[in-house]
Amino acid sequence: MVSQACGLFVALVEEGWTDGPIAKAVAQRYLDPVFQGNAAPDCLVLGCTHFPAMRDTLQEVVGDEVLIVDSAKTTAEAVKEVLRKRNALRDDGEPGTIRFMATDSPQRFARVAANLVPEHMLPEEIELIDL
Repeated sequence: MVSQACGLFVALVEEGWTDGPIAKAVAQRYLDPVFQGNAAPDCLVLGCTHFPAMRDTLQEVVGDEVLIVDSAKTTAEAVKEVLRKRNALRDDGEPGTIRFMATDSPQRFARVAANLVPEHMLPEEIELIDL
């Protein structure tokens, strides 16, 4: 197993630069050394909630033969299974409510979230909390 820190991916996603020449060049810089040669991995595990936003670019860089695993999606599926086993899932078929909380600027949270989640949110809908 090989690990590779990819810190600039977070900044790219938060700026909405998930594809294009800049995103691709950064991904190549991080991943080419890992995925070149005979010992190249056949799987890439995305270890950050931001990284799935770059999935298409990452797949292009590592190639179609490399399986990309979205750890956030896998975790959500595992949580759903635990809730199902505990009989804690909603059974009415209706979606639940979503409550957004942030420890920093609600305006920044809303801007960044627009690049990560399909739900549209306004800064005034985000509760500022102190931990």
